[in-house]
Amino acid sequence: MEERLAGGEFSEAAPDALEIADDFASFDDGVSEGDATLSGVARIASADEIPDKLYFKIGEASRLLGVKPHVLRYWETEFRVVRPSKTLTRQRLYSRRDVETLLTIRHLLYDEEYTISGAKKKLRSVISKQVEMEFLAREERRELAGFARELEFHVAALTALSK
Repeated sequence: MEERLAGGEFSEAAPDALEIADDFASFDDGVSEGDATLSGVARIASADEIPDKLYFKIGEASRLLGVKPHVLRYWETEFRVVRPSKTLTRQRLYSRRDVETLLTIRHLLYDEEYTISGAKKKLRSVISKQVEMEFLAREERRELAGFARELEFHVAALTALSK
């Protein structure tokens, strides 16, 4: 397609809709159905594979999880447990714990095929079990610390008697 300009010159006209659609259909953004990669970075499968960092920007977190950033923003609205902090420039910073929680959410939604509401219920039960386990662990540490103090007292008493 050519178009005549004012000076008698020819230039290519704007491509028609079919050409644009063909170009768009051949566009490869690195994401394909059933593929676990996003922009060439393999998604992580477990919390052990999360890089040793305190915070992750939304792009880093989305690449690690194999989802697009808008999915993470949506999950923030649906799952109250995911609350990234924000910088002064309003960039989201996901903590390691947030990424671990998002990994669990991704597993529930994509691998286990839970609905959003089903994943919320399952996540609540998982989190309540974790909280209970942490509480029990704290209680056991307190109890052990008490036993250690008592043992130190008895060792000191026996040492004093043996002198």
